[in-house]
Amino acid sequence: MFIKNVILFLLGVIVASAIGIYFLVKKIPEPQSVLGKAGEVFMGLFGWYAVNGITWFLLLPPSRSSYQNSYGMEIALFSMGLIPFNMIFLMILGSMPRTRMIALGILIAIALNFLLSLLLGMTMNAYCFIPFFDK
Repeated sequence: MFIKNVILFLLGVIVASAIGIYFLVKKIPEPQSVLGKAGEVFMGLFGWYAVNGITWFLLLPPSRSSYQNSYGMEIALFSMGLIPFNMIFLMILGSMPRTRMIALGILIAIALNFLLSLLLGMTMNAYCFIPFFDK
């Protein structure tokens, strides 16, 4: 039931995004100034965090007092379903000339997220090895 709701929600997000992109591309001309392009990059950067944060907040079950095995599997399945939709959305935005700067902002946000996860992984790995070197 949960997977079905996730799939239906993500399909709704894709359809709504496609309609929004259509009207965005139809009405807004491509910016010519550097400030206009930088604004679109920041719109893609912060917009990606906002949209994905709201999606995670709405679709994930509330935190439980006791840890269950199924909770981790739900998070894994949800992330595996959300990443391809992000990549497809990024490719759609990157293929249209008017939205390339927004796509660049989204790409920067994904790269920043990847960099932060690598740094957190290395930090946790170093933290776990401290007892072996503390004598």
